[in-house]
Amino acid sequence: AKRMIINFNEKMGPYFDKFAEKDIKWTTAIKLASIIEREAGGPGDMPLIAGILWNRLLKNQKLEIDATIQYAMGKTNGKWWPTVRGSDIRNTDSPFNTYKFSGLPPTPIANPGISAIDAVLNPEETDCFYYLHDKSRQIHCSVTYEEHLENIEKYLN
Repeated sequence: AKRMIINFNEKMGPYFDKFAEKDIKWTTAIKLASIIEREAGGPGDMPLIAGILWNRLLKNQKLEIDATIQYAMGKTNGKWWPTVRGSDIRNTDSPFNTYKFSGLPPTPIANPGISAIDAVLNPEETDCFYYLHDKSRQIHCSVTYEEHLENIEKYLN
């Protein structure tokens, strides 16, 4: 545990001032980066996802993130990070359920890498509020929920 704390402090040391410059609490940044880490298809998606999540947070919109539901569900049927179904969203009574509760979860949901932390500091500017990954892990974003539903139909069905 001591080694993990030392490693965290070494990696995060240069970031504390950067977070302060942008008026972001470092705990907020780590929680958000942990979500980005789990949601991204790879480092290239992270700035866009960060921009979308910042958009939601700044509009006081619920984050509605599947990865937070997966975290709350824990190990299910012998595997971590199970597929999330509508019933999971409705029946998961946890402060990590970002479909039910506004804002960030109480703690990080994963160990964020430097790419996710950088994305929190340098989000892509976007008008999008929604995103999904198609079966090839390509990200698609949309401005409105109606456009998001169209993307679901187009890329996931």
